[in-house]
Amino acid sequence: MKKPNSQFVAVLGHSRSAGQCLQQVFDPVQADEVVMAIAASRDDPRPAVAAATVFDELEMLFEGIEAKQRGS
Repeated sequence: MKKPNSQFVAVLGHSRSAGQCLQQVFDPVQADEVVMAIAASRDDPRPAVAAATVFDELEMLFEGIEAKQRGS
C-alpha cells in the first residue's frame, strides 16, 4: 500500500491476488463483498465499458468534489 497525497493506492502484483490487496484497504467483510461484486460484473452480459472511460469519469467527479471543498 502506498499513500500519496493522502489517498490510498493498492498496487497489484503477480504475487498477490486482487482480493488480498482489497483486504488491505477494506475490512474482510467489505473485501469479500467487493470480490463478489467483481465476479458478478464479469458474468454480466452487457457490453463492457472501457477502463479509461470509467477512470476519466471518476477523475472528473473527484475534481468536482475537490473544487466544491475548496470553494466552501
